[in-house]
Amino acid sequence: MKTVVVTLTDEAYFSKAKRTIYDIRSRGEWTGDLVLITVGFRAPQNFLDYYKITQKYVDHVNTDRLLQQYHHHPIRPTCDNREFAKLTQWDKFYVFDSFFMQWDKVVYLDAGLRVLDRISYLAD
Repeated sequence: MKTVVVTLTDEAYFSKAKRTIYDIRSRGEWTGDLVLITVGFRAPQNFLDYYKITQKYVDHVNTDRLLQQYHHHPIRPTCDNREFAKLTQWDKFYVFDSFFMQWDKVVYLDAGLRVLDRISYLAD
């Protein structure tokens, strides 16, 4: 069974994503496929090569219509106002892109997440 580990970042969060990728390869002992979805920017090639990362470049998900619907059909506000302030959260839907059908299993780790043990536990 082919498994891929995936994380996603925009340029503003790239430093946190780098930490997660370092953890994936070191503490996580993951030697298999690793994809970094880059939203609106391209990661440095030397970084991708060093950590053996496949980059999938995407643009931000257009949330204009979603925001219009929020105004017409309000939802209960969240404590951090994420429905209006954290629109990059919608970019995570790219993990369901057909590009990822080439693997049997996709393990998604949020950028900034710290890995403290082997990733293979999640892949089993």
